[in-house]
Amino acid sequence: MADPRLPEYRASDADRESIVEVLREASVAGRLSHQEFTERMEAAYAAKTLAELTPLTRDLPATGAAAEPAPMPLRPVTRRKRRWVVHVLGGGDHRDVATDGDSFVWVAFMGGGNLDLRDANLPPRSRVSVTMTAVMGGGDVIVPENARVRFGGFAFMGGRENRADDRALPPDAPVVDVRMFALMGGGTVRSRPPRSRH
Repeated sequence: MADPRLPEYRASDADRESIVEVLREASVAGRLSHQEFTERMEAAYAAKTLAELTPLTRDLPATGAAAEPAPMPLRPVTRRKRRWVVHVLGGGDHRDVATDGDSFVWVAFMGGGNLDLRDANLPPRSRVSVTMTAVMGGGDVIVPENARVRFGGFAFMGGRENRADDRALPPDAPVVDVRMFALMGGGTVRSRPPRSRH
């Protein structure tokens, strides 16, 4: 049920991802069952307003992520282009030239493949997000070697790993936010040079 105290401000992708991070940490700590986490995560990604997001974490303690999104953005938020990659009972490689602000949702159900973003056009301080959900499947997210990876998510009866090496990158390097959620499956993040350099 939406919180009547909050104005009907539209929720941004960053607001939704902040709430999902709180839910993930609560699930790892044992405060939420797997079913509760899944239901609340789906509600978070479906939420259109801040009033719909707030009740999802009201009974959880604040952690590293903000428990409630700010009711007013501090600066205008650029609307992201959301792209879907879905593999059901099969798979394959998906190549895309990502640009600043793009958001990818990758779903693998009893299948999988690679999401290849190594030819992304990402200037300094730009940002791209990838949310991967793998159920009895999975694959790799391949990011440009000049991008810093921010990695999160969780795995149940599966695994996830960040093998991207971004230790030598400058502070203003572009960022790829990757959130992996795996149930009896998994995934890996890897960094590679552009194909043109092979």
